Amino acid sequence: MIEMVQNRLVREGWVFCPICRKGKVLRLRPETRVVGLEVYCKRCNQLSVLDIDEAELRSRPV
Repeated sequence: MIEMVQNRLVREGWVFCPICRKGKVLRLRPETRVVGLEVYCKRCNQLSVLDIDEAELRSRPV
């Protein structure tokens, strides 16, 4: 399962906003693979682009 506990982006299968780290933006399954997925955080009203593969989750600016 993808876990980046030190950055607190993934907790209990949920991806949290990489900007505010409070809003849930996406539910993950262990086999999830994504490149260039735009997610919107309702809490901070920011758009982020996520790249997810088996080993790690990366966020990049829009």
